[in-house]
Amino acid sequence: MAGKAYIPLPDGKDLDSIFCLKYARVVRADNTISYKGRVFQILPGPTRIDYTRAKVGVQEWLDGSIHVRYKDQELSIREITRDDRKRTPVRLDFDDFLKKTLAAEVASV
Repeated sequence: MAGKAYIPLPDGKDLDSIFCLKYARVVRADNTISYKGRVFQILPGPTRIDYTRAKVGVQEWLDGSIHVRYKDQELSIREITRDDRKRTPVRLDFDDFLKKTLAAEVASV
C-alpha cells in the first residue's frame, strides 16, 4: 500500500522560522539586544511595553533578515545605528501605551 511521503505543515508553523539560525539573548535595561555586533531596540508591543531581562530568541533567516521572538510572539524591532547610539534613548510613554492597550481590548470585545 503506497501512501504519501510527506506530512503537511502544521497550522501556525512557518518554514522560515524552522530553517534558520537561532540564538538566545537577554534584553538589556534599555530594551535592546545585541547580535553579531549590531544593536536592536525592541519596540513596545500590544501586550507588553518593556522586555527588560526577558529571555528572547533571535532568528537569522536564510534571506539574512533578523527576527526576535518572545515565547510564541514575534516582536517588533528596529536596528540602532552607531549614530543613533550617541543620542538619548526615547522614553516610552506609559499613558499612551495604556490608552492603546485599552482601546485594543475594547475593540476585541
